[in-house]
Amino acid sequence: MGLARVNAYHLRGLAMLAMGDRDEATAALRRALSLAEAVGNPAPIISAHQALAKLYQEGGRDSLAKKHAGAGREIIARLAENLGDRTLLQRLTIP
Repeated sequence: MGLARVNAYHLRGLAMLAMGDRDEATAALRRALSLAEAVGNPAPIISAHQALAKLYQEGGRDSLAKKHAGAGREIIARLAENLGDRTLLQRLTIP
């Protein structure tokens, strides 16, 4: 049930963003991030950070965009280091 709720909020956030409702998109994506962190699964956490980074970048809020992009990169780097695969780290790194 936990990941289903994460995905529902994430998709709602993306839909609201596509419809131009930035406030609702922000609220839904923040909720998705919060739930994903509570579940502890890194994939939806990274996805939420990426979506929030895009939302903030498009809205001209560069510092928040960088914060979320950096958080996503940090999780990816940590996962790749645990795997010991530098090639994977380079392929997964968010530009």
